[in-house]
Amino acid sequence: MEGWARLDTDAGTNMLIHKKPAYKEEGYFVTVRKRDSGTLLYSYLGYSESEQRAGSFPIHKWTHWAVTSDGVNRRHYINGELAGEFTEDAGVFTPSAEPLLLAKTVPVNTGLAECRLWNVARTQTEIKSTMDKNVTTPMPGLIAVWPLGENAKDVIGDHHGVMYNNLQFKKWKE
Repeated sequence: MEGWARLDTDAGTNMLIHKKPAYKEEGYFVTVRKRDSGTLLYSYLGYSESEQRAGSFPIHKWTHWAVTSDGVNRRHYINGELAGEFTEDAGVFTPSAEPLLLAKTVPVNTGLAECRLWNVARTQTEIKSTMDKNVTTPMPGLIAVWPLGENAKDVIGDHHGVMYNNLQFKKWKE
């Protein structure tokens, strides 16, 4: 999973991508949360004790984030740089039938743009090679792309997202 976000406040929890029933282990999410040590990127991948955090998330600045997992290691990237690496509990991921939610809980002045979902664990080099480009055509391993400039429609397939909180999506190159 990867995308662009601009947080104009460091308060609370900002759910960027969410596909998880409440209080159940299945599914996944990527959030940004304010903690004593700063504003950090969090990820959860469908099993007890899988929540991880790493990567300082700047405020008032467009920031590219990515979370990858190959089933053995999970990695957090901020602006194409490795921010954290964690060992996965292999083979225990439980998918969720819940809909994929984009920006489920974010303040209205938050920007979210160009979210992508992959079924492969991209390398740092691969992430850096496309993070500054708008992707509008299928690529190997790419499941969906939501440019989010105007709506939550997938431009390479029919995996349309659901918008929350009357969020005003923005183009990340603003």
